[in-house]
Amino acid sequence: MAYFFANRWFAFQKIFSLWVLLGGFYGVAAHAHETGQTWYLFQPMVRTALVDPLARHYAKVLPQYLDGKVVLKSTGKSPLSAREKVGLSDERADSTAVLMAPLIYEKTYDAEIADKSSSRVTALHMVARRPWCLAITHDVQPRTYEGLMKWLSGLRRPVRIGLVAPTGMPAVWLEAMRRKTGLEWVATDFFFSADQSVESLLSGQQDLLLDACGEVNRVRALPGNDSGSRKIQVLITDQKELEKGATSFAQWQLTAPAPSWVGWFVSSSMPQERRARLGKALYAVSMREDTQALIRELGKEPMPLSVEGSQRYVDSWLRDWKSIGSWMRNLPGKLPADTGRTAPKSTTH
Repeated sequence: MAYFFANRWFAFQKIFSLWVLLGGFYGVAAHAHETGQTWYLFQPMVRTALVDPLARHYAKVLPQYLDGKVVLKSTGKSPLSAREKVGLSDERADSTAVLMAPLIYEKTYDAEIADKSSSRVTALHMVARRPWCLAITHDVQPRTYEGLMKWLSGLRRPVRIGLVAPTGMPAVWLEAMRRKTGLEWVATDFFFSADQSVESLLSGQQDLLLDACGEVNRVRALPGNDSGSRKIQVLITDQKELEKGATSFAQWQLTAPAPSWVGWFVSSSMPQERRARLGKALYAVSMREDTQALIRELGKEPMPLSVEGSQRYVDSWLRDWKSIGSWMRNLPGKLPADTGRTAPKSTTH
């Protein structure tokens, strides 16, 4: 009898040891699969000169702060209307971060609401603020709101302005300017190319240009674009450090455009633990001196926020500017302007 129980106990010990060994093996394998996973970064914006270098930098440095491989995904042949969905709705959405600016984020958000999508685009990490510049080739004198109004009124025709886009926040700002000045404004959008927008201003096709300061400064730095009769001046800006001769929107009591920015976004389908790890790693990259130097070189201002801070910022931004846009659209068609003139007809694009 003792022999029988001794054999049974020995067999049990062997089975238990094998179970522990296999359990440990599969546990390590599962951990290795998670920590050795592939992460994807995606940059869908069509103006690439000032955002591609940023995306490449994050893809290069991020593996130092995140286990696994980091791949910068290509837009491939995806049509523009579907680019932002490539990183948020395919089979790799739970491991993909998409670099977005306000226009593409707002478009994605509205589309998800309209489609009643079960997943939502979510802010993970804000990277940088993109200041606005109102550029001009005419030397407005005096450099005051009154001086600008005198010149615009003297045109005796609609004010022609180039915008980065005809919809979204730029359109809200344009409506505010129409009501502020009492003049008719005709907008041309240059969504695809800042080079074309600056050239249009230089050639006299536009009277004013509202675009990201980084884009304006990049193009006007090209040979022949900022000399003689082709000299571009930044009239008004919301840059923290004003360049010589420029004033702020607040100084002229003009409505400033909605703050522009770039940040990393993910799908709500990404598991919370994975989202936290990726957000922490992106934040670490943003805090590096070389990252902040690159951001400034690309005409942006660093604004690294935590995952929680980024979500609060974007939620507040969207809520505020959606409300302002709705309020502007519901105002009476004609209102007295500061000049005493009535508001014009709807702007054409």
